[in-house]
Amino acid sequence: MTNRTWTSGRTILLASALLAFVLVGDAWARGAMRGGGGGGARVSRASTGSYGSVRQSSYHSSPSVQSRQPVQRNSFNSAQHTTTRNSTYTAPSGRSAYGSTRVQTGGGQASYNREATGARGRTATDEGSFSISNNQANYDREVTGPGGRSATSSGELTRSNGEANYDREVTGPGGRSATSSGELTRSNGEASYDREVTGPGGRTATSSGEVSRDNGEVDWNREATGPNGGTVSARGNASVDNGQLNVNRSAEVSGAAGYRGAVRVGSTVRTLPAGYASVSYGGTSYYYHGGYYYQPAYVDGAWTYTVIVPPVGITVDELPDGYEIRTINGITYYVVDDVYYRKGYVGGRVGYAVVASPI
Repeated sequence: MTNRTWTSGRTILLASALLAFVLVGDAWARGAMRGGGGGGARVSRASTGSYGSVRQSSYHSSPSVQSRQPVQRNSFNSAQHTTTRNSTYTAPSGRSAYGSTRVQTGGGQASYNREATGARGRTATDEGSFSISNNQANYDREVTGPGGRSATSSGELTRSNGEANYDREVTGPGGRSATSSGELTRSNGEASYDREVTGPGGRTATSSGEVSRDNGEVDWNREATGPNGGTVSARGNASVDNGQLNVNRSAEVSGAAGYRGAVRVGSTVRTLPAGYASVSYGGTSYYYHGGYYYQPAYVDGAWTYTVIVPPVGITVDELPDGYEIRTINGITYYVVDDVYYRKGYVGGRVGYAVVASPI
C-alpha cells in the first residue's frame, strides 16, 4: 500500500526535477526588480561556462505610478504584483531545456504556474494557489509529469480562539487518495492535539497527545493507533532541579497486530505485546513477538523489556506476515527487518533460525 500511496510523490519528484532549473538566478532577479519603476521592470541576463549556457528574462509588474505605495517586504497582502520569468538552458552538447514561471500575489491571494520542457521535448507543469482570509487559509496544487499523469493536493487551515484545525487531501496519478485531518488546542499552559490519516485503501491511523506545563515541570502523553488496531503509548515528564535537568519517560505497546514499526532496536517497554512467545537460547530467556526480540531486566522493582538484535542461532516457530524470501548464492533466506533466517526442522517441527547476514 505504501508504494502505491506515494506514486504521487514520485510524480512530484520527477516534475520538480524538470522545473528546478527555472529557479536559477532568483536572487539576482528579485534584487533587480526591487528597483523597478511603476508599471513594471524587465531584466535579462545570460551566462556561459563549462556547464553550458543559461539565458533568463524576467518581468515584474507593480501598481501604476499614480497608485504606487512604498514597496512592502511582504507583497502578499499588498496591491497586485505579477512576476514572469523565462529560462533557457543549453548543454555543451547543444541540447536545450526551457522553463517559464508566472507568480501573482496581492489582495490576500497568491497563485503560480510553472512549466518546464526537457531536452527531449517532454514537459512537466506545476500550478497552484493559496489564499488567506479571516483566520482561514486554503491551498490547491496540481503537478503533471511528462507522461501527462497528474497528482493533486489541497488543504484548509482554520484558527479561532486558541484552536486550529486542518484538512488535507492528496490524490495520485491513479486516482487513489490519502487524507489527513487534525486539531490543535492550547489554553492555560496546556496543549493537546488529535490527528487522523486515511490511506488510499481506506485504512486509518490515529494519534493524539497532550502537553502541560506547571511550576517548571512539563508532562506529556501520546498515543498512536495503527491501521490494524495495534497501539503505542508514551508518557513522560521533565523538570529542572538545582540546575539539573531530570527526564522520565516510558512507552507501552499493545495489540496482537499492527504495531510493527512502532518499536525499534534499543527501545524499552514495560508491557509485552499480547501474544508474545518465550524463547531460550544459550541459557538466556527472551520474549518474541512479530519479528522483535525482547530481553527482560528487573530495574528499580519493576520488569522492563528492551528490544535487541537477535543472537545468531536463536530459533522461532513462525515469522510475522510480510517477510521476504531471498535467494543468495543458491541458498534461500527468509528476511524480517534485515534479520536473515534459514528454515529447518527442530524437534520434528518447522523452525526458523537466525543466521549471519550473507551480504
